[in-house]
Amino acid sequence: MWAAQRQVSRPLFGRLAGVHSATTRSTSSGSNPYPYPTHTNPNPYQIFHLPHNASQAEVKRRYIDLVRIYHPDSPVSRALPPEVTDGRFQAITKAYDALRGKTPMTPEGIQSTSDAQSPTLAVWRARQARRLDLDAGGDDRWKDRVILFGVIFTIAGFIVQTMLTRREALEEMQRKASHATQNTRTRHAQRTEDWALAASESDETRKKS
Repeated sequence: MWAAQRQVSRPLFGRLAGVHSATTRSTSSGSNPYPYPTHTNPNPYQIFHLPHNASQAEVKRRYIDLVRIYHPDSPVSRALPPEVTDGRFQAITKAYDALRGKTPMTPEGIQSTSDAQSPTLAVWRARQARRLDLDAGGDDRWKDRVILFGVIFTIAGFIVQTMLTRREALEEMQRKASHATQNTRTRHAQRTEDWALAASESDETRKKS
């Protein structure tokens, strides 16, 4: 008898493990097989993506899948604001209680706000879009500043180089002018000395004669 029960339980456990691994792969790959309804106040069957004749075993398995997908720490929930993720998780819990018969099934469905009509989500998306625009604008401004600084640095370098070149040219001209003046003075002094010597020799010659 125990052997028969083990043989029956093993295929059942294998099927559950297969469902768990398939759900894990689909969630980890980024695809959501059970997207949250986009209309206001969906009923529990719409939230769980199950027909009205679903069994309690199917409801339980689907609840485990939805908890894994819409848990606040899941990749799907991290892409949304906390208010929306908390509202979804509470709606899933309420739908699970209604499908198990713990709470009455109301015709108006689960009181939750859809993603398309959620003011919080709209504000959050607007803030995210504005933040992305500011980041993109900041990147553009940073690039513009780099280009502007590069142009200013190039112009400043050109001006400094031009001033240094002109200064070196002026210093060279001053050195040449000073050297020329010194040569002129030297030649003038030499000529004066030669004239004085010639005059002295001429006087001595006249005295001797």
